[in-house]
Amino acid sequence: MHRRSFPNGSIAATVAAGASPPSTTNSGHAIGTAGVPVRVLRAGDGVFVGVQPELSTDTALAIRKHSPCPHTAVMPMPEGGAKNLADARSHARITYEAMGSSYAQGTAETVAAGIADLLRSLRG
Repeated sequence: MHRRSFPNGSIAATVAAGASPPSTTNSGHAIGTAGVPVRVLRAGDGVFVGVQPELSTDTALAIRKHSPCPHTAVMPMPEGGAKNLADARSHARITYEAMGSSYAQGTAETVAAGIADLLRSLRG
């Protein structure tokens, strides 16, 4: 077993042969663009929002908060899973979600704002 102390007092996890060591930096950078599939179903005063990637709770709550509809349900992965769509805080904290995401920092907030615009346009 190999242990390595980090400045913040935590100890890195044990690394199995052939596995990548735990990371303390996020070197991800934008290399292009990709669409984030979104599905919306309106039913009276309610709306169901399906977002293909897995969302953080903060992103789902932001979508609900900025929805003009009194009843808004946010459902990640409605048609099967896609990589995580980590929010900016997760990227800053270098969480599992951020490290496993193929989306750049700030994308979750951009998608949430775009969904809010889409929902406002449906309310007319």
